Amino acid sequence: IRKTQLLYPNIEFEVLLQNGDSKGDPRLLARATENLLINGCKFCHSKVRVNLITNGQYCCLQIEDDGPGIPAELQKQITQPFVKLDNSRNAGGFGLGLAIVKSILDKHQTQLEIKTSELGGAYFGGCFKKYE
Repeated sequence: IRKTQLLYPNIEFEVLLQNGDSKGDPRLLARATENLLINGCKFCHSKVRVNLITNGQYCCLQIEDDGPGIPAELQKQITQPFVKLDNSRNAGGFGLGLAIVKSILDKHQTQLEIKTSELGGAYFGGCFKKYE
């Protein structure tokens, strides 16, 4: 989060972090988290919300933004390599960020949940098994 805040100093970050260790490759999970954070910053108007919540035997990561969101009919498509919503969003990149996230979460037997955020933009979430 701190690294992303340096890249996007004008974005307001709302952060709620609870302690919890999840099973998985920390390097890959950090990459997936960074990709989701950067994606949120690219498309938000002014705010990104990050929650890491422990829930029973799971740690759940939720990243939301207040941007234009993702139409429901395109939510599955955007996790495919080289897919971008449209050319009018001049956010750069090659359309690989969410495909990388999906691949990492698949390796961790976690499904990437994509829906509309309470903030009005996009919501990305996933729950990982905790260490016992």
